[in-house]
Amino acid sequence: MPGGVAVRLIVVRARPGPALAELADQPDDLLVVGYGGWSRLGCAVHGSVTRYCMAHARCPVLAVPLPFSCPV
Repeated sequence: MPGGVAVRLIVVRARPGPALAELADQPDDLLVVGYGGWSRLGCAVHGSVTRYCMAHARCPVLAVPLPFSCPV
């Protein structure tokens, strides 16, 4: 990690969208989530997490696409 970047590693058992949005609750946080590249079901599941975070997080959200399609 570059100097001055704080990273927290946390394990939480909860629905991913609400858990991520709740944990990244400071204006100076940055929530980075991936999206795309899965099957229709995977896109629906993972895409909904990304959409949830973008709609509910109290900090900036960066949605990063996968560089290629992952076979499931």
